[in-house]
Amino acid sequence: MEHSEATRLMAAERYLLNELTPEQRQSFEDHFFECQECALEVQAGNGFIHHSKEIFAEPVAVPAAAPVREARASWFAWLRPAFAVPVFAVLLAVIAFQNLVSVPHLKQLAASTVRPQVMASLYLTSGTLQGAEERVIKVQPNTPFLLQVDIATDPRYSSYLCELRSSTGEVAASLPVPAEVARNTVQVMVPAQKSGVYKLAVRGIVSGQQATSEISSSSFELQVQQ
Repeated sequence: MEHSEATRLMAAERYLLNELTPEQRQSFEDHFFECQECALEVQAGNGFIHHSKEIFAEPVAVPAAAPVREARASWFAWLRPAFAVPVFAVLLAVIAFQNLVSVPHLKQLAASTVRPQVMASLYLTSGTLQGAEERVIKVQPNTPFLLQVDIATDPRYSSYLCELRSSTGEVAASLPVPAEVARNTVQVMVPAQKSGVYKLAVRGIVSGQQATSEISSSSFELQVQQ
């Protein structure tokens, strides 16, 4: 899929909403692994959906509404203050998050991809036994970096999943990798993280199933320069 086609189809939005056909989804995945702009759109959209779910998951206290005597008036009951105020409060929270956080951050990321820049990178050999202290990557604050990893492909797997975990086991980032892309060195762009020891684990996925146990993993130390 070309970038112009991805833009015309609004592929990033439809990808997150699961509205693409299997063929379009596969084609778009192949594209955004090589297109930073589309990858950022997917990442930002996924973050917005995640935060929106957190907002809507919060309980909202709704005062008891007086019974409606006329059935034909019940259709407008949601416009009453008891219902409208909490609903609009949630909607305003979502809009505020989008305008104050998501959009400016997305604009900043988009601007950073337009101008040439040097990005720190680290090559991780699949299955290596080196300790994290022997693999160190140094980055500037609030700066993404690249991890380059060779995946030991297996015909049993239709795709792979790269998971970046912190020393506490929390998933800091994850990226699905089609089998065709995994044949070559995979470049994983990782958003800004805190200093610490991280592990990049690779999992194999059989078509229609969830990720299996780890195929390989590599640890490294991230040093954010202050």
